[in-house]
Amino acid sequence: MQRCLREGKIHAILTEGMFENFYSGQSTFFELGVMLEKDFDFCGFTSLKFSGDKPNKLLWVDALFTIKPKELS
Repeated sequence: MQRCLREGKIHAILTEGMFENFYSGQSTFFELGVMLEKDFDFCGFTSLKFSGDKPNKLLWVDALFTIKPKELS
């Protein structure tokens, strides 16, 4: 994946973003966004998962990022 990113072969990323700790060493959605913001734009969420016992508590999302357009010279 790193090679494909460096070579510009990836134009969109659909990923799960966490707001709660489910796995050891996981990144949060916000950390993921910071990692991607240089080369990708956040487009939006494709799904949201809320807590069953706390309906206002967002647990995770599926989010779409697309590659930023290259500047024309």
